[in-house]
Amino acid sequence: MMHFESTTVRGHGRGKGLGFPTINLVVPLQGFSEMLQGVYAARASVDGVKYSGALYYGPAPTFDQNEIALEIYLLDAPDFSIEKGAHVAVDVGQFIRPVMKFDTPELLVQQMQSDEQAIRQVLKI
Repeated sequence: MMHFESTTVRGHGRGKGLGFPTINLVVPLQGFSEMLQGVYAARASVDGVKYSGALYYGPAPTFDQNEIALEIYLLDAPDFSIEKGAHVAVDVGQFIRPVMKFDTPELLVQQMQSDEQAIRQVLKI
């Protein structure tokens, strides 16, 4: 299991619009060059409180974005909000799937729902 710590940054807001609001993180300089891009089961700690999450590392090809993003959706706190610059610690767990491009945002949402179910099984929640 990989562990990293990061700070929050402002994202594009697309996750919230899709019903999966994420916490956007600065990609750490070490350890990510060999990490596969895609979706992972994860656990995050924010202000000492632990959450289960879906971690995404990679570009957003569905939205024609090549910039590499690192973001986490907290499964057990979907309405969670956090200020820019806050500290987050993440334990990266099982790889769920690689980066994929979807023809529509609706197809992406369907996949994200499937990803969430897979992560809940992996994390036993």
